Amino acid sequence: RALADQAIARATGGDLTHEKLISYDTVHHYASYEDMREEGTRISPERAAAFETHDAIMRANFEQYGVPDDRGYGFDQPMRVNVLRKA
Repeated sequence: RALADQAIARATGGDLTHEKLISYDTVHHYASYEDMREEGTRISPERAAAFETHDAIMRANFEQYGVPDDRGYGFDQPMRVNVLRKA
């Protein structure tokens, strides 16, 4: 995210201007901790070591912060869209 912010800052100093920022929340659902772990390691295989090392803590956090719903557990996912326009 920090690298994305830096890239946006560089881009807006040249051919682009920052028109607006849109922020919104969405909810990401997982049927279970195992589903979340599988998705995380499928997207970034290097995360497997962190899951192995910190499994108990990550599982506890999943259960603490996940909101049970009809799809399993929901997690708020804040989103941000930077709208840029050619200068």
